[in-house]
Amino acid sequence: IIYYLISIFSLVYERGKLAKILSTDVVTGGFNLQYFNKNGNRLLKKNRTNKYNYAVVTIQMDKYTNFCSCYGIREGEELLEGFVEVLQKNISKKEILAHGEKAEFALLLTYKTEEELTKRLKDMISKMKTVKADQKKYLVDFVTYFVKAATNIIQILVLLIGRSFLVFTLISILSSVGTN
Repeated sequence: IIYYLISIFSLVYERGKLAKILSTDVVTGGFNLQYFNKNGNRLLKKNRTNKYNYAVVTIQMDKYTNFCSCYGIREGEELLEGFVEVLQKNISKKEILAHGEKAEFALLLTYKTEEELTKRLKDMISKMKTVKADQKKYLVDFVTYFVKAATNIIQILVLLIGRSFLVFTLISILSSVGTN
């Protein structure tokens, strides 16, 4: 019996380690989009009472490839790590941050008013600009998608891939299916 108990605990431990490996971004050491989708879905499901307003936000550094060509890939990765540190300091436990492709970050943020969220995001961007301040970076403004209670994680995933036209089409199709 002791052997089986040890085996069960070992399997649970190994599964936890595997889940952590699968949800970790190899460049920044933070979370990846798989983590974002899994936990974003969990947060949205928990929020059925609409206690929180959620927004999906993407922040992207434009011309990241040029930055890496000029300063090197290692410098580019260190820059992304610095961005993750800044962003993680500015989110709560009810919010999620993930690194997407290249220099794109996805956030699921709570907010009270759109103005408050916009101010908060501008503050995050200004703090991101202080990372490696001596090197020229091209941070574009953030793009915010306000999440309605009926929104599901599939729509959010499509948003993060950067195909906003497809998402708005998908949302239109889903809402028209729901109304017919």
